[in-house]
Amino acid sequence: MKKILQFVFAFLTLLGSFSAAAASPQEVGVLILHGKQGMPEGSFSPINKLFDALTSRGYVVSRPEMPWSRKRYLEGHWQQAMTEIKTAVDQLRAKGAKKIVIAGHSIGSPAALSYAAQSRDVDGVAMMAPGHVPLLYSECLTRIAPISLCAVKESLDEARSMIASGKGDQKGRFTDINQGSRVANFATANEFMSYFDPTGDAEMSVAAQKLPPRTAVLWIIGSNDALVKLGKGYVFDSLPQNPKSQYVEIGSNHFRTPMDGLEHIVAWVDSIAAP
Repeated sequence: MKKILQFVFAFLTLLGSFSAAAASPQEVGVLILHGKQGMPEGSFSPINKLFDALTSRGYVVSRPEMPWSRKRYLEGHWQQAMTEIKTAVDQLRAKGAKKIVIAGHSIGSPAALSYAAQSRDVDGVAMMAPGHVPLLYSECLTRIAPISLCAVKESLDEARSMIASGKGDQKGRFTDINQGSRVANFATANEFMSYFDPTGDAEMSVAAQKLPPRTAVLWIIGSNDALVKLGKGYVFDSLPQNPKSQYVEIGSNHFRTPMDGLEHIVAWVDSIAAP
């Protein structure tokens, strides 16, 4: 009888430890970062349904306007974006969040990964249709884009030249490419380089190697997304191993991935909340 009581007590203790490790939805903060030239809200925002779905499940959700929005387009330095993410994360923690998940669409993906690598206190990063690829821009690759990426390389060379000549804080007209379309970016050479340096933290393959093993990653990408051609080798294989990390390809495109992958993304966030 004594042994039976000891077994029951041990079982209940173990069960209690699992319950303590699990986070209730109110204890999980989810920060959603919109894509380049996008907006966090509005009828055409692809992150609307994700925000609604996570909110309805009880998660503490935030979706701030970031420096790469349509209104602010590449405003300031990359580290400014990291500071804004930290502010949003701190606000989630102030509301009771004990676990933090950052879900980024397009350029929101490298931003989420970069912040998680720097802060080392993020539980999960959901990379939805990851975009913004400084390494590929600098190599002037054409195999993943409908037009040449060389225009960005030329701007990179110009920015480097300005910095080398002591004009890093001088503004210039540089070129970005967003989903095959050229976009003019008026910024200082230092600001432009902070977003486009192939060896900097805005490059996903660089940030991936700095990520702590505690941070799980969901990489979800559409079969019609240009970057899918590079598969797991470009970034995902460089991530530290984590049992909750997943690489997923779905039938979608760059814009619609947060919507078409909604069920999978929500289920993955649930897995981060679980012990």
